[in-house]
Amino acid sequence: MSDPSIQLDIHRQRVAEMIREAGEHSLARTTASGGRHSRHRRFRWRGIRTP
Repeated sequence: MSDPSIQLDIHRQRVAEMIREAGEHSLARTTASGGRHSRHRRFRWRGIRTP
């Protein structure tokens, strides 16, 4: 494993796998929250309350 080109190939494979996993995680979160992230629900506009 002292060949730099092999180490670079392994690094690129790991990065590609991490990118795929991040995409899958993001898709799962979006699907689970109904298409919106939780912060959208947290800060949604509620209008003016009248007494």
